[in-house]
Amino acid sequence: MTKPPVSRSLLTIADRGLLTLHGRPGTRLQVLSGAVLLTEEDRREDALVAAGAEIRLDATGRVLLEGLGESRVRIVPPTPRGPFAAARLGATVRRAAAAMRRWRARLLFGPVETLAER
Repeated sequence: MTKPPVSRSLLTIADRGLLTLHGRPGTRLQVLSGAVLLTEEDRREDALVAAGAEIRLDATGRVLLEGLGESRVRIVPPTPRGPFAAARLGATVRRAAAAMRRWRARLLFGPVETLAER
């Protein structure tokens, strides 16, 4: 029996197997089967994450995953944030504000004929 190909973000951890990762804030770990014990650098408590659950990493640093039974884990990188994301958000807010102003004008003054409609 052959195993299906596994992407880089989908990992299998053997029973009592250890996996070390470099975590980034916002990275999510989804446990698809089994359970893992997660130890995050500079965090006081460990987390037990069972199948079907997800946990978000808080800090940058080493993350140790221990498989409790054979476990499959998906690693979802954080969504990119930066100047381009902020610019897209700003443009969306400006478009929404302009649409709200148009709707307000229609409610107050009724339909307005534009030069293009003449």
